[in-house]
Amino acid sequence: MGLLDDNAPETVKTYQFASAPIDDFIRDLNVSKQEQNISDDDLGELDEPIDQPDAPLEKLKMRPSVANATGKALMLTVDTVLPIGLALLIKDDAENYKATEAEREDLAEVFGEYAKLSGGEIPPWLMLLITVLSIYGIKAYNGVQNKKLNDRNAELEKQLAELREKYEKTETVEETT
Repeated sequence: MGLLDDNAPETVKTYQFASAPIDDFIRDLNVSKQEQNISDDDLGELDEPIDQPDAPLEKLKMRPSVANATGKALMLTVDTVLPIGLALLIKDDAENYKATEAEREDLAEVFGEYAKLSGGEIPPWLMLLITVLSIYGIKAYNGVQNKKLNDRNAELEKQLAELREKYEKTETVEETT
């Protein structure tokens, strides 16, 4: 009487795989667990289900590679234009309002997915224009800020020279007296 014998004792149940009939489970499932006083008469008449055609699956209107390039271009535009606009409005540095690298990746992905589904394909010439303006737009903004700083610095240097000149005149007047 070993474990591998065909004649298993009656006290041991034979193992059944999960694919075996589930009659015991269904019988237990059908047994009421608590008293429920609901009858079919209480339900009334049910409306017949309305057959609605299945909604067509969303179809991609743009190739993924084009959509991803579009998403990156839009992200670059947004991450350049909005910080400059905020900086001009608040009179602060635009770098304080730029998106982080992770935020830029998220924006590019979202814009890319939107472009795939909406078909918002940007023509190559417009993508080139957006990229050039995004890169050189921030450089132009920085150039304007640098010019303002240089002009302010020159003005302060001029005022400093005038003050030194006045100071030297007052010292020479004091020495002669």
